[in-house]
Amino acid sequence: MDQVRADEYFRWGVIAYHNGYYSNALLSFENALSFKAGNTQTHFWLGKTLYKSGLEEQALQEWRFVVQNDAGTQLLNSYIDVVSFRRALDPELRQEDRYVLSSTIDARAGANYPLRRPTSIRTRPDGTYYVVAFGSNEVLIFDINNAVVDILSGGIEGYDRPFDALEVEGRWLFVTEFGRNQIAKCNLRGQKLSAFGEKGTAPGQLLGPQYLAGDGRGYLYVTDFGNRRVNKYNFDGEFILSFGEKKGNFPGFSAPTGIAIQDGKVFVADRWQKNIAVFDTSGNYIATIADGNLKGPEAMKFRGPGRLVIADTSRILDYDVENDTGRVRGDLGSNVGRLVSADIDVNDGLFAVDFDSSRIFVLSKMTDLYTGYFVQIERIDASRFPAVVADISVTSRAGRPIVGLKKENFIVSEFRRPMEDFEIYPVTLDRSPMGLMVVVEKSLAAQKNREAVRRALGDVHDYFNEGARLKMISAGSAPIVETAYGDKRLTFLEALNRGKFTDAWQFDASIRLAANQLLQSRGQRTIVLVSQGGIGTDPYQRYSLMQLAQFLKNNAVRFNALFLQAENASPDIDYLCSATGGNSAYYYRPQGLESFFQSIEKGVDPRYVVSFTSSVDPDFGKRFIKLETEVTLQRKSGFDECGYFSPLQF
Repeated sequence: MDQVRADEYFRWGVIAYHNGYYSNALLSFENALSFKAGNTQTHFWLGKTLYKSGLEEQALQEWRFVVQNDAGTQLLNSYIDVVSFRRALDPELRQEDRYVLSSTIDARAGANYPLRRPTSIRTRPDGTYYVVAFGSNEVLIFDINNAVVDILSGGIEGYDRPFDALEVEGRWLFVTEFGRNQIAKCNLRGQKLSAFGEKGTAPGQLLGPQYLAGDGRGYLYVTDFGNRRVNKYNFDGEFILSFGEKKGNFPGFSAPTGIAIQDGKVFVADRWQKNIAVFDTSGNYIATIADGNLKGPEAMKFRGPGRLVIADTSRILDYDVENDTGRVRGDLGSNVGRLVSADIDVNDGLFAVDFDSSRIFVLSKMTDLYTGYFVQIERIDASRFPAVVADISVTSRAGRPIVGLKKENFIVSEFRRPMEDFEIYPVTLDRSPMGLMVVVEKSLAAQKNREAVRRALGDVHDYFNEGARLKMISAGSAPIVETAYGDKRLTFLEALNRGKFTDAWQFDASIRLAANQLLQSRGQRTIVLVSQGGIGTDPYQRYSLMQLAQFLKNNAVRFNALFLQAENASPDIDYLCSATGGNSAYYYRPQGLESFFQSIEKGVDPRYVVSFTSSVDPDFGKRFIKLETEVTLQRKSGFDECGYFSPLQF
């Protein structure tokens, strides 16, 4: 009889887990263990539920109990290893790994696309990347599996020795044409809309344009190699200014190549002088860095605050522009002719192109190459069995989402029998709308600034109301869900007036409540905190900062903050944003909020949705059906298995 009761509670625990009701799942698994205390399967699932609840230490205890009772598997050991690794050290303190060669795409080999003389590579947020082929007059788009998925040839006129391509604002593709001494403005299909620049030495003219950069303010910069300068244009092609001649303390360019812009500073590499000159966006010289640290720099790109990725002869550098120090991230030595461009993709893979040998090199972090991916089957909906829908999360060992995967990267099976007929796509493409919880700080400072809070709420509602499911939560002495999905703007704003303002508002309980509201959402999950910048007088009454971060990360909830008083911004809020892949912004910043809102819309999510029709006999809903998935990409792989019950049949 005890076994029957234990099985019943286990079944309800699994169902509650897949529905996101973790408190109910915990209770069910604990009840199951009260009848069969040593059942290792139940202890394993109790650990899974604790992990999803943000209680990672308790989860590890349950999993170690399973191992100690000789029921551990390679999969469970990988769970313990990955979770322990992620808890051991703050990501910001981890030493960056060196990259090693993972694979090579040799255009001279018959099996690969015959591109010639690549000069530029640029990665994209969806895991694809551009390669500009100078010798074959085309811009290629590769997918995450390094297959050519599109060839941009420039329309009827075509490209003439294209050198670099820069995608701007998700609308345009600017291509430098070395052969025509111009810049082509194209749509994202590569068709030319216009062109500007012409051969010559006069202002705005070009002699061998090479690399491009945008400043985020509507201006385009190009290294004009033959004229030894940088030209600046607006997106309509109107010439603004040029700089780079000898002036004051600046000796003038010898061979300007790569260019990158961040925080209002323009960084320009000089291949022959073997350094990087720094200017403001008006062309005023500021400083020279990297003197003596470079061999022959070419293309470079910012990948993170103050961190330049530089292609430098046979090696790729990670350069800290603030401290003027660099580290070699990858060195291909005698394997290459001349690396001219490199970039790091959204999955932290490193790509580089060799102009002389027409090859693309794919490099991976050493630890990623040998540890693989952390794959989790997170949520299984079998309510319409035999139709089944499941969420699969794919991350690196360090917790970075792996995006851009395709069906060919997955093997999905039940009881180890692979399926051929299944569909899979990123959760960002799911028809389910984004779930967005707006948490409003109800402090006394917020009460004094109520009109600004009201305007901020209105802006959030106006931007997201059409494409997301919004709710508002008042973060007072006891957090309350104030609105329902679909409520009108006025209802949203009037909710601000309900409840008391107090400096004893509960930061931790409010964030936890907001996340709990999102757990049943299949689409993207996002929290936006409208804050004065602080976290209250006693912010961690029930949950620690680390437990909040774990709960959000383990359930793919991104935390964002909209500050109304930038000078009061708490580092704890910034930590939650960083740890969960979210962002923060000051409400009154000069550039407005559109880019902040867009970053919320386009946030990276580690989950994929798989749908299939099961062929397993469910035994009237009493059979525990095992589901497995294996993910393979770039010589790395990951595996997980889970299980579910179909609805009971009477």
